[in-house]
Amino acid sequence: MNFKIRGVIIDLDGTLVDNRRAHAFAWKKALDHEGVRNTLDEIERCMGCDVNQVIVQLVGVEARSQRGQRLIKKKAEILETEFLGQIKPNPFSKNFLNRLKSEGLRFALMSSANPCELKLFLNLLDCSDLLENKKGVDLQSAWLSPVEGAIESLGMNPEEIILLGNTPYDIQAALAHGVQAIAFRSGGWSDQELSGALVVYEDISELLRKFDQSPFSGKAGREVSPIAA
Repeated sequence: MNFKIRGVIIDLDGTLVDNRRAHAFAWKKALDHEGVRNTLDEIERCMGCDVNQVIVQLVGVEARSQRGQRLIKKKAEILETEFLGQIKPNPFSKNFLNRLKSEGLRFALMSSANPCELKLFLNLLDCSDLLENKKGVDLQSAWLSPVEGAIESLGMNPEEIILLGNTPYDIQAALAHGVQAIAFRSGGWSDQELSGALVVYEDISELLRKFDQSPFSGKAGREVSPIAA
């Protein structure tokens, strides 16, 4: 039995907003300041993880530890003072959101951004008219993962939702919650590393060009198979 797609979860970071390099550079400077010598490539491979995973992988301590909290604070300071101005929206993001809406699809955004960063990203996207929650997007939850929070906000069964992301972490999180995923190569990962996604596109512009053949299009039936148990 196939399921008809009604909703979309979109990872804001690196998908709608080009912030991957800015985050990586900020982490690099924060880690250097702490005396942790990771390469930029090693750091970029962690982009897409939640902050605890980033710190565990790069430093070997928990985010809630004293050192972890010090790193988080330093990285946020560096990002705000040195790199926020370099972050740009994907030029096709708003066209894509409008296309989803014209197809009758609802969407929820997810992000690991802090409130200050989130406000900036939403302003860059200039998409407040498309958001159901006019106050913004509730992306943080003490008891729900970003994917769980997005599913709850859509009020749909996981089988009726597709997640859009650009890292293997996005795909793994989606599949773990019964949600199919579509991936972009914009995160710097190979198609093999993005295995598990229904389709892999270069970026949003390619998905827009091929929209009528995508799982989002009414012309294509908007149906996907359930995830195998």
